[in-house]
Amino acid sequence: MNLTNGISGITGNWREFLVNTKNLITIFLYQCTTSHNVHVGQSREWAHSIRVPFFRFSPHLAAAFELDNCKIEDICNAMFDNEIYIRTEIHHQIADLCRLLKVLPRNNLPCDYAKITKCGPTTSAQTSTAKENEKPAQAVK
Repeated sequence: MNLTNGISGITGNWREFLVNTKNLITIFLYQCTTSHNVHVGQSREWAHSIRVPFFRFSPHLAAAFELDNCKIEDICNAMFDNEIYIRTEIHHQIADLCRLLKVLPRNNLPCDYAKITKCGPTTSAQTSTAKENEKPAQAVK
């Protein structure tokens, strides 16, 4: 701390400290919420390592869009940007996701990921467990 300038030197340093702290917080929040950093690649690799499909949809918007934005013009522009992104870049990924969702079991049945990913045969124990889960509960008198 610079004490040669008296009170003005102390307040100047405090201002600088507060500005630097604000900048540090801004950078920290940006790093935590960014969608193009190393953590995206790590998530993709982890999902593939446990044989779980990984889908990431991240359209490039023409303008920054805040989540609490209520302006109709901004919402329409963001929707248009999303539509372009879907039709030009990720239509094949959406088709893959639709195929995956169609083969997923309905209700509370356990999912047979081996069948979906073609990683191995289904066992009879898994099939019998799934059939037991399908039976409706009997009413108590």
